[in-house]
Order: sequence, then C-alpha cells, then structure tokens
Amino acid sequence: MKAGAGSDEFRAQNDTVIRALTAFTRTAQWTPRVAILGAGPGGLNSAYKLQQAGIDTFTIYERQDGVGGVWRQNTYPGAACDVKTHFYSFSWEMKKDWRKPYANQPEILEYLEHVADKYGLRSHLQLNTVITSLEWNEGDATWSITAGDGRVFEADLVISALGLFNEARFPDIPGRANFKGTTFHSWKWNHDHDLTGERVAVIGTGASVGLSQGRRAVHRRADPSVREGSVRRQTSTVAHLVGNGAGRTDLPRRQDAHHANGGNERLRAQSGARSKASSVGDARLRDGV
Repeated sequence: MKAGAGSDEFRAQNDTVIRALTAFTRTAQWTPRVAILGAGPGGLNSAYKLQQAGIDTFTIYERQDGVGGVWRQNTYPGAACDVKTHFYSFSWEMKKDWRKPYANQPEILEYLEHVADKYGLRSHLQLNTVITSLEWNEGDATWSITAGDGRVFEADLVISALGLFNEARFPDIPGRANFKGTTFHSWKWNHDHDLTGERVAVIGTGASVGLSQGRRAVHRRADPSVREGSVRRQTSTVAHLVGNGAGRTDLPRRQDAHHANGGNERLRAQSGARSKASSVGDARLRDGV
C-alpha cells in the first residue's frame, strides 16, 4: 500500500493557506468556521495546523467510525507501509520507537489514534458522516455541506483531505455477478471467511497484493492444500519487506536528518523519474520493470 499522508506539494500548499489564514484572522479579528473532510493523516495534519494558528473552530467530517483514513479501512493480512516508518510520521509528532522498519497497519493506526488523543482532536470529529455535496453561497460567502443522511452543515472554509485510496476498484469482468463462490476486495477484507481447503484467485497485482507478507498470511491460515493463483494484466515487482527495527538505535537520528536535509524535497524531485542508481542492478530485470 502506498503511503497515504499526502504529497509534499499538497503539504506546502496547505501550509501556505494556513499561514495566510493566520495573518488574516489576526488582522480582521475574525475566527472562521472550518470544515475538514477526512480524518486520515491529511485531515489530522490540517487540524493540528489550524490549532497552531490559533483556530479551534473546526470540524473534521469522517465517513468511518474513527480516525486513520486508509489505515483504518484496509485491514487485509499483511497490510503495511512501503515507506520506511521512521520517515512515516508527522514532523511535529515524530515516533522514534517503530517496531519494524516497515510498520504494519495496526501500528500505524495506533500512531494516528495517539495523535488524535494527544492533541485533543476527537472533540472536533463528526464520525459516520458521508459528505455528498458542497455548495458555495455567494451572498453570505459560506459553504453549505450536505451529508448523505440529509443533514446540512455550514462553514466559512473547507479543507479537502480525502486521500487517494478511499475507494475500492472492482474489475469489470463479464460474469462476475454470477460467480457462485465467495468474493471480497482487499479494501474490505472478510475476516470471518475461512479459507481452509479453498482455491483462491487473486485478481490484480497492485500494492495490496504486492506485500508478500499478506499472501503468506493467507497460506498460514489456510490448509496446505490451498492453491493460489494470481491474475494480472501487467507485470509487477514484489519485494519482501524484511527485518525488525526494534533493536536499532539510530532511527531517531536518521529520522531527524530526513526532515533536516530536504528528504521530502528529494522525494518530490524523484517522483515520475527513475535513475539507474535507484533501479534494479540487473539491466534485463530493470528494463523489464
């Protein structure tokens, strides 16, 4: 699974908006009502930034029953972050005791729950609320925010923190609706279903299947006779995330250095581009990826 905390560009834009908003409120002596859509990493970061700007009149609307966003929704076996976890924390609440170099979903969710508790964000949450539409009211310069159950909220400003991985993608396969067996998406894993003795077909080789721990977890819970096949349209590279960071003593230093020496800027510069230095060493494999 790809990291869901948002891009550097989004963060920079968000910080710019917060700074401008802070300056305006101090000058105009006006405290805006702010609606934050989403209680994932992006939503929690926005809420913290508002607090730092002295703005406490905000509400976080979240369709799930708690904070965490993608890390609450996705609970399939082996769900983990593919970014080293000493980098995967807020710069204002860095975690120095990750249990693994690549943290699993439960630990990441635990971290986000901790953030919500420490900074008093739960009192701002409006959970189990699906926002279906936004309407700008030109006359009084406010937003009308409509929920799926018909409730309407008002705000002066809206921050969208919906993330990138909040909807499942189901393949348009002829006959899928007529399949007699059990089907479910990794996005909404059916933990009640026993895979013992079954033949399992995995459709797709995206990030959720690429984490090999999850595939092995399926086998560990199933009978040795379980046969698993993978159906895909394009090739993918699967790397096993190994090791345990519990014994490392240099993670805090490495984490501080990442934020201090422009690590986020380097990530932005590298996105969409691949250098030989960061690719697979074998030319045949590299060219085939």
